[in-house]
Amino acid sequence: MASVTLRGVSKSYGDVAALEPLDLEIKQGEFVTLLGPSGCGKTTTLRLIAGFLKPSQGRILFGGDDVTELPPHRREFGMVFQDYALFPHMTIGENIAFGLVERGRPKAEIDARVRELLQLIQLKDVEKRYPTELSGGQQQRVAVARAVAHSPQVLLMDEPLGALDLKLRESMQYEIRSIQQRIGITTVYVTHDQTEAMNMSDRIAVMNKGRLEQIGSGVDIYQRPSTRFVADFIGQINLVSAITAGPGLETSSVTIAGRNARIAKTMMPGLPITIGIRPEQIALRRADESIASGDNALPGKVASRQFSGNVMKIWVDVGLQEPIMLDFPPRAAPPEPGDAVAISWPVDGAVVLPE
Repeated sequence: MASVTLRGVSKSYGDVAALEPLDLEIKQGEFVTLLGPSGCGKTTTLRLIAGFLKPSQGRILFGGDDVTELPPHRREFGMVFQDYALFPHMTIGENIAFGLVERGRPKAEIDARVRELLQLIQLKDVEKRYPTELSGGQQQRVAVARAVAHSPQVLLMDEPLGALDLKLRESMQYEIRSIQQRIGITTVYVTHDQTEAMNMSDRIAVMNKGRLEQIGSGVDIYQRPSTRFVADFIGQINLVSAITAGPGLETSSVTIAGRNARIAKTMMPGLPITIGIRPEQIALRRADESIASGDNALPGKVASRQFSGNVMKIWVDVGLQEPIMLDFPPRAAPPEPGDAVAISWPVDGAVVLPE
């Protein structure tokens, strides 16, 4: 296994920059996900690591070895694609063994490795079957086994669960992560699905318009987004415009929709800012119900509501351009649209985002 290092790596097509200069260090055995919308540069980054594309600038290292100029077949990586790419005319055992056969490994070694991997992916009884006889999830597990059969230094995965339905995708997130942890292989995973990234990754690299916006654990990125894009892309959040009114010792006063509130950050007065408040940080009260001491509060009216199974989503009009969304317990009696209410959130329950 090896670390993966990108030093000032960029990719341009004429005057169009597909990837701005990128510095990224992926530790040995780490599972890092490249996350972002279509066209953000995540697949370009993966293809550069694989050698399918040549960088316009910068160097790529596997461990201490510079592989920038090496073709893909000379880089020690395994690849898993969205469409599995299994050979339909080969049995499952033959598919897994393919890379080992190509490398001229002894038959006894190949047979032992195939049995080991079938046990690992919990499909030990399907060696003689063909891909069309397996479900989508089973085929994807076989694809992972084939990718790691020759013991590569790095595993690259390009949206491998995109073709699966929701239930199967959720179970496969656990399966792939479990396999990766048991093997201990350095893994670079590409997806546009934020939940998938949060469930599987040691760290997430959020990308936008060819740039790395933020890298960190799922907790860091969700609770402490460093940019407006990251805050809005990861999970659900209310982005609220405010004006700073003056600093205190550890907090600052701000004005929101003509009312006073506080943020857990010292800032000079008169600055336009955006604060992000996650729906689960917001409490809903009747208009005449008392608010917890020290919490921020805004009066409003229920604009709409939506039942989502495990939670009721409620939107409250507090006089801003957009209503504030919050999570409401589904078993409690929800207010009706038009009801007068008040929302509240703790001072440290919001994050200040740069303009």
